[in-house]
Amino acid sequence: MAIYILESSSRKTGYSAQAAQAAISIFEAQGAAYIYDRAISLNVAYCLACDKCISEEVECSVKDDMLGVYANLIKASALLFITPITFSSVPAQLKAILDRGQRFYNRPLKREAKIPAYFIAFGGAKPYKEQFEIYPLQFKHLLKNIDAWQAGALNFAHTDAYGPRLSDAAARQIQALALQAAGS
Repeated sequence: MAIYILESSSRKTGYSAQAAQAAISIFEAQGAAYIYDRAISLNVAYCLACDKCISEEVECSVKDDMLGVYANLIKASALLFITPITFSSVPAQLKAILDRGQRFYNRPLKREAKIPAYFIAFGGAKPYKEQFEIYPLQFKHLLKNIDAWQAGALNFAHTDAYGPRLSDAAARQIQALALQAAGS
């Protein structure tokens, strides 16, 4: 069992990638096993809504990197989703992964105990009311159907004003969340 990190920024050195590295440093210091995927690096097509995943014999009719994501979601002991927020939503590649969660909607995963899911989101714009309201709803059905629950979230607004590096305060918050995930 490992903590599954899914980071969805297209920027290899942006805030999401920096947050992932901060979390990974904590996991390594704690001896916690983890798997790290960058959504942008995965070849994941859109859901075809073919419903072939209703059958227990077929994982998914689309043969791509999502099959590995399914396996990682199934064997995870905790989840860490790290994403930029653009126009109140997650990037398209992460949305495609969430849509492909249809496999779990058709055949929900039942675990001995629910696993915790943690979120770190970065919004470049100045704070506005709806900035971080939509993404938890986008994850709602996936979490329910993989027997997970939202254990914690960090939302950072107006990151366009931060400069190229995470602030020390933000890094400390991310490390605290990672410690919580490592202990689950």
